[in-house]
Amino acid sequence: MLIADECHHYSSPENSRIFDFISHISPGSSSRYYALGLSATPQTPGFDEKLVPALGVQIYKYGFAEALNANIISSFSIFNLKLRFTPDEEQEYLEMSEQLSRVLDALMRRCPYLNGLSSQRFFACLEEMAREADGSALSGLSRAVLTLAHQRKDVVYKARARISCVQNLLQRIPASAKVIIFNERIEMAEAIYARLQRLYPGQVGRYHSEMDERSKKHVLRRYSYSEIRILVTCRALDEGLNVPATNVGIIACSTSSSRQRIQRLGRILRRSGENSHACLYYLYIGSSNEEQELMVDISQELVGLIPVLDLEYDHESQSFLHPSYQPLAERVLAYARRKAWDAEIIGELERNLERGKLGCEWWLSQQECLQRIQTARSRADRNYWISMRLLAQASRQGLPDG
Repeated sequence: MLIADECHHYSSPENSRIFDFISHISPGSSSRYYALGLSATPQTPGFDEKLVPALGVQIYKYGFAEALNANIISSFSIFNLKLRFTPDEEQEYLEMSEQLSRVLDALMRRCPYLNGLSSQRFFACLEEMAREADGSALSGLSRAVLTLAHQRKDVVYKARARISCVQNLLQRIPASAKVIIFNERIEMAEAIYARLQRLYPGQVGRYHSEMDERSKKHVLRRYSYSEIRILVTCRALDEGLNVPATNVGIIACSTSSSRQRIQRLGRILRRSGENSHACLYYLYIGSSNEEQELMVDISQELVGLIPVLDLEYDHESQSFLHPSYQPLAERVLAYARRKAWDAEIIGELERNLERGKLGCEWWLSQQECLQRIQTARSRADRNYWISMRLLAQASRQGLPDG
């Protein structure tokens, strides 16, 4: 019996060699072959060609909806955060896009069969053609597409707004939050780590593939024991490691891989308490080719179960814009002014409303907010939950006139 854990890895040319023995099992012999493949994200290139013949068809699926309803994972919220290029970055991105478009047109005229392939299959084919050492125009075009696509992606990944947004997010979420910040490139992870080390000395660690094993184990142990509360990482933490008690994920950069995004979501959804709630912030450049929604492939499954909210971050003013939230906040402030509340109280209310913009507490019922008010451990917490209760009122039956 063959048990293939994380079986999506077995579809690669090298790993799939483990299945070579199957062809030597005689159909008429007394031998029996049994197989079980396990994966949170089985659908990868080669699923139908490699995995199904070797491991069999998919026989069971357990989705986010079932896991939420059974309290297997924490409740969670997703924030899709739109960023902008600077004018210089925008110009560089457009110029690269034009060059890439011209080379792609030339390639497609020679290889029309590439049309209609998924992004992963398309680039896998290009890499195979680029490896050809015959010096042909086709291999040259393939290499040119791959190079330009990589350079354009660099412009997207290194956009200045990303580090600024991460920094401002951390300033607005609770100081007690355990946070993982995901990146695609080690260079970007190191830049974010350096910035946060200055702002939160002794609270930040980093984990990536260029570190030695001893250092990686040490930083994971420190994070597990809450000796540090912020962990900056790359793909090294996407899967296979148990990272406990994390309630905030920030995807500073991401590929278009749905598998990678689901794996990253899994890093923060392990339950760590009765009322645990996780928040995932997905940063993307609005005028680029990045996906504008984190969980585009499974969003229908989550409709009505979790909040999925769209925000914008303005790099110049370092402020967050929330189209759904802002009218409610203004209604609450107008109510406070109508009631002639003291200026100090209104100032506290404004600060709480700004803080609430990056959370989902305002989605709770008035009764739940009232319970939090009654169990608040500090005056600041109590005032925050009073502000959230006012928002809950404004979003439902409205605030009283009297």
